[in-house]
Amino acid sequence: MGRALLLALLVLLVAPLGTVQATVGGSGHPPVAGATRPDVAILTLNGTSRASFTTASLDLGTTLAVQHDAAAATLDRYAIDERFNRTASTEARKTLLFESATAVEIRIAALRDQERATRSAYASRDIDTATFLRQLAVMHARVSDLRTALDDVQNHADRIPQFSMRGRVRRLDATLYGMEGPLRQRALDAMTGDAKSARLYVAVSNGGLVLSTIEDGRYRREAYRADHRDTETVSGMSITEAADLAERLYPVAYNTSSSIRTGIVGLSGGLYRLDIERRQGTITAYLDGATRQVFFEVQERRLDLLDARPSVTATANGTRLTVNRTFPGGPLEVAVTDETGTPVRRTLVVEGHRFGTDAAGQAWTLAPATPFEVTAVGPAGNVTVDVRPTEPTPVAAEG
Repeated sequence: MGRALLLALLVLLVAPLGTVQATVGGSGHPPVAGATRPDVAILTLNGTSRASFTTASLDLGTTLAVQHDAAAATLDRYAIDERFNRTASTEARKTLLFESATAVEIRIAALRDQERATRSAYASRDIDTATFLRQLAVMHARVSDLRTALDDVQNHADRIPQFSMRGRVRRLDATLYGMEGPLRQRALDAMTGDAKSARLYVAVSNGGLVLSTIEDGRYRREAYRADHRDTETVSGMSITEAADLAERLYPVAYNTSSSIRTGIVGLSGGLYRLDIERRQGTITAYLDGATRQVFFEVQERRLDLLDARPSVTATANGTRLTVNRTFPGGPLEVAVTDETGTPVRRTLVVEGHRFGTDAAGQAWTLAPATPFEVTAVGPAGNVTVDVRPTEPTPVAAEG
């Protein structure tokens, strides 16, 4: 439930149609004048190579690919289980499990290479956004298969007296962090028919990716920075050091009175998981002890508790249109009234995406990565404002 306290920025005054008034808007209410507060930090990319939108919906190809991978993983598990049960020698059993763990390690490395290659293909426009998201969803499902394989190795190892593979299994499991996520799961659920379709913002850079969506009154975002992750070096910090670092990385989330609970947990491989619960939402972030940076982050924010943000307003053809600005891929609030201030229902258009306001004259969508237009379609004519995305507050790396 990590909610947005959005960055104070200059107000943009643009309106190709009608008289323009600049105001600062607050979420869920008519825009009111006032200063915005510093925003909660988010994990940002090292420059964006490509950003766009796509809709995850039922996809037979993805469903078949996931089912094929799951069936193959199940057959592998049955084969190892049978070999283990038929092997009487303790040493032979140990060898089998070492080989099994190595096989999983090889598959993890191959999956990491595939993820990197897929990001590169999308950034270079060799594949479209829908294809990229489908491939992310399939790789997400493979992570689950790999975790199950590691669990099987551990369960078999526990059956051998005075023998443990917990250290290796946990280290391998730790290398999978960031290669799966709740928005990838959301996309997968839509593609396999387990959930309704979902519109997502997708952005990549040379070192990572971002996914975001708005659903059920909440803004959800996950970000992964492969260039912040050192899988070759295991260099941890004490829990106290990690907690101090986390507080420096997320100062607003830690210091606001709305924080309900914070905690940090040490994981295998020199990693740490940070959890922040606030009235406005949650933050889950993974720190790499070697790089001392956040490499994977999931944030969720309640739309009705977002703070005031810079806005742009235009009035024309009997319609007043106000857009509360946000960062690329962030939650964009639009409010429409008539000239008397009465909320009205209107069709809105943002980069070809059409959606409507509710009875309160409000609507939410995701902000594009570059300057864009928002148009309200009215019976007497349209009104349009030009909008620049704000700069996000980045999670600051140490040193």
